Amino acid sequence: MEGLDGRAEAERRIAKALRDGSEILDLSRLGLTELPESLIRLTALTRIGLEGNRLSELPEWFGQLVGLEVIELNDNQLSALPEWFGRFHRLAFLFLGGNLLSVLPESFGDLFRLDTLSLNYNAIEALPSSFGQLVHLRNLFLDGNPDLVTPPPEVQAQGAVAVVAFMQALADSSVELWQSKVLIVGEAAVGKTTLARQLRGDDFDADEGQTHGVRIHPLVLPHPSRPGVEMKLDAWDFGGQLEYRATQRFYLTDRSLFILVWSSRSRAADGKVVPWLDVVTARAPGSPVIIVATHSDEHSPATLPADLSGRYRQISAIHAIDSRTGTGIADLSRIIADRAAALPLMGMRWPTSWLAAAQAVRDLPGLTATQKVVFGAMAHAGLKDVSAQRGVARVLHDLGQIVFFADRPELAAKVILQPAWLDARITQVIDSDEVTASGGVLSRVERLRLWGDLAEDDPELPDRLISMMEAFDLAYRVGDQHSDDVALIVDRLPEAPPPQAEEVWREHSADPRAREISIIYRLASRQAGIPTWFIAREHRYTTGMHWRSGALLHDRDPHSPAWALITDDGREQPTVTIRVSGAFPVRFLSVLTEAFDNIVEDRYPGLVEQRLIPCACPGVDGAGCSHAFGLDELLAEATDLDPDADHKVRCPKTRKKIEAALMLDGLRGTGLIAELETIERHMAAQFNTLNRIDAGQQAMLNGIRSLLENRANAGVQCPAVFSIQARGRTRIMRRDKLVLSLWCEWPTEAHVLADGVGDYPINTLPEALLGYLPYLRFLIQGLGILAPTALAAGLSERVQASIEAAAATMEIIADHSAAIARKQVKPSHIYQWADIGANLRALRELLERLDPDHSKNWGGLSPVSRPEDRRVMFLCPEHVAALNYPYVAGGSAPSA
Repeated sequence: MEGLDGRAEAERRIAKALRDGSEILDLSRLGLTELPESLIRLTALTRIGLEGNRLSELPEWFGQLVGLEVIELNDNQLSALPEWFGRFHRLAFLFLGGNLLSVLPESFGDLFRLDTLSLNYNAIEALPSSFGQLVHLRNLFLDGNPDLVTPPPEVQAQGAVAVVAFMQALADSSVELWQSKVLIVGEAAVGKTTLARQLRGDDFDADEGQTHGVRIHPLVLPHPSRPGVEMKLDAWDFGGQLEYRATQRFYLTDRSLFILVWSSRSRAADGKVVPWLDVVTARAPGSPVIIVATHSDEHSPATLPADLSGRYRQISAIHAIDSRTGTGIADLSRIIADRAAALPLMGMRWPTSWLAAAQAVRDLPGLTATQKVVFGAMAHAGLKDVSAQRGVARVLHDLGQIVFFADRPELAAKVILQPAWLDARITQVIDSDEVTASGGVLSRVERLRLWGDLAEDDPELPDRLISMMEAFDLAYRVGDQHSDDVALIVDRLPEAPPPQAEEVWREHSADPRAREISIIYRLASRQAGIPTWFIAREHRYTTGMHWRSGALLHDRDPHSPAWALITDDGREQPTVTIRVSGAFPVRFLSVLTEAFDNIVEDRYPGLVEQRLIPCACPGVDGAGCSHAFGLDELLAEATDLDPDADHKVRCPKTRKKIEAALMLDGLRGTGLIAELETIERHMAAQFNTLNRIDAGQQAMLNGIRSLLENRANAGVQCPAVFSIQARGRTRIMRRDKLVLSLWCEWPTEAHVLADGVGDYPINTLPEALLGYLPYLRFLIQGLGILAPTALAAGLSERVQASIEAAAATMEIIADHSAAIARKQVKPSHIYQWADIGANLRALRELLERLDPDHSKNWGGLSPVSRPEDRRVMFLCPEHVAALNYPYVAGGSAPSA
């Protein structure tokens, strides 16, 4: 709707709102180029939707609507906000994504009640100095502002609280910091370490050995245009062997300077120049790259592809040197200084208090320190605010100066002060001949030999290092706390698959009750950790049959066991296939594809060139079809809203037509299919018992996924699935006293805790809880607890108890529907998400009041990172054990 029609519709809605005395008005997507002045008459307005119009400015009279609490202005053409925008003192939710904003007015700091702010996809370069006044801001969205350097990206990534703390400290006092990183990468034995030495002015060493892991050296260069200014660069010299790249990804940070080294003695293809460029452009798309050819005095004919600079715009210079004679070293130093001076973080202003706190952490003695000691050092240096301390620690982690797992509760209590030392200790294990000879198994004896000295000062440190290797997806624990073997090191798995793997797979896939579904990934280049990191991430499903390029996995769920075969074809541009077989295989494939997609996209964005789904038709001879459809093609057909569309694709080999949605089983909820509801509408008429069981299992998994995403976005960590029942389970009346019972959030079987360990008596529903109850209802329905068709056979007592508790909770919610309705505003989709965040914070405050001595262990639940997405879930002791020691918890050990 555009032009006069849009204007007329807007006037009609305004007139209706005026008659009704409405506090909410939606004028979204009407094609408006300016606001109707009649809006000014709606003095009672608290929320206005103006998304998807063509507004380029806001009239000054709009600032008189000072009662507004929600303003939705996404997807307009605003290039600036007026200074009077600060009049909206009641504003709590402001959505400005998808505009043309480059700056925000200083009056922005007057929006002191702001809770949620969306600035995605604008052109903002710096936040105003007044931003530090937004002390109630909890949700901040800044993606899609590529030139935003204040605050720096390391702070942006930590969310609203850290950003506000940084801007607040910046306004108090700041100083320019001339410091950044240069990362020297390339294959093994091409001369990286020798080059690093010569850049520092050291003599050439013909006997220089290969780097194992990483070495960090200071490199000080004069600024090319600022006399008297010295630029301090941390030069990271990485070992080039494939197995040493496991931890390197944490240091390949954006807005750094990369030096990609290759030897002109050999072909550029042998130096893996293009695959390395793929890694750098994926991990650090805003970083310049200098390509350096070593051994140039040997007059080798090897050259780089002529079109390389055109294909990779990040290539800033191509240079040749010879470290033995010193040829080209001085010129390279000048090139590095010139490129380093232009880095976004070079010369940036930082809060004086943050720099002092960071230096206090650097000055701490030893290799490790507790979080309490680290934060205490910052406080002693003058930085008292805990959120700011956490922000400094995370910045230091992102810059590679410490290792601090802020989002991993089980690891955050201890900080590694020397990342190079950690890398060296991990490299000890990877280089161990004993580990290699044993097929990747690290025994307790070998760990004692390698790390025995660590336990003298800190007995828990060896176990903590294993946990960190697990966090890096380098290893996973085997056996239990008392076994002879400690962990499996996935980068040291044997090359060949065990002979029984194919036999076991054929046996289980041949079961007449089984069906097979799968997905194929075509990758642009061979990169470290594919698929070994995935094998480590999904270790709870291992069968003990795994090798460097594949694994046989087993979902031991008693209601729907399934098997999976993961294979990598070993080519330089590899294809990875995930096949799942079982009576109900959908959920298992869904979990595995989620993990694989998250690993690849997190570490190598853009590495996946194509996702393919095998054709479901029987093939020409009835033995199966060899054709595979592109995932995008299936998605487009399955979600086509054309009423004449049949939502089928035709196999080019047999010419048969197949329902597109049928081949998407297992991919729902992974982020690949945003249009799940559309697909389900088309599939509803076809659902038989098998599909309903798959759908029920998938519902529970997606319910947990939704919870973990919302909780992570809100920045709140506390149990969030619970039931409410009248004491003694009598007939529920408002006057009855109630019990709030916490649940374990195990993704395949969320359940109420047994023996009352998570029960909290409450006399009545607190006001703070009323706003959360609609979301709790969504969770219970989403988990599929009230429709347990997927678990129809042999319900356990735990599942039965959970069903009864969920039913009682739904009755409680219905009984309080009037009170909930009075508290709730019917929000838009985005506003609803923001409301969930506020309600989660209220829930945490309630739990802290109910159990002030919980020590973050309500009901015995432990916060544990879910392997697939690293988001925190709260698990009972049984399921913590099932995650850490799946063989013992599951009653079976891996096969030999």
